[in-house]
Amino acid sequence: MKISTTTLGKRTHTSVAIVYLDGVANDLIIEELQKRLELIDTDGVISAGQIESNIIDNKYALFPQMLYTERVDKFCANILEGRVGIMINGIPVVYIVPVDINSFMQAPEDYALTLYKAPFSGFCGIPALL
Repeated sequence: MKISTTTLGKRTHTSVAIVYLDGVANDLIIEELQKRLELIDTDGVISAGQIESNIIDNKYALFPQMLYTERVDKFCANILEGRVGIMINGIPVVYIVPVDINSFMQAPEDYALTLYKAPFSGFCGIPALL
C-alpha cells in the first residue's frame, strides 16, 4: 500500500492523501489524480466538495464520478480491488475513484454475507439469522 500526500489551501494547509495498492491500481489514474490535485488553487479546504468539484470531469453528469464513504470496510475493499482512495485531513469521508454504476449498487454487507443473506440483512430491523 502506498500513500502519497500533498497540501492544499494557502491558509489552511490541509493534508490530502492518495491511497492505493502499488501494482494493483492503475498508474495513469494515480498520475492524473495527482495532477488535478496540484491544480487546485484555494485559500482553504473546509469541505470535501471543494476537492470533488475540481477533480471530476463533468459537473453535470447524470451519475456521480466519485464514490464517497465513511465506512472503513468499504474503503479497504475498494482499495483491494484496485481503486484509488482520497483522504482529506479533518474531513470524515473518503473518496474512491474510478467508479462505475456497479460501484453504487454494491453494499459493504455483500463482502461479509452470502448471496441469500445480504438482501435480508437489516430488513425491517430484523438481523439476518439465515
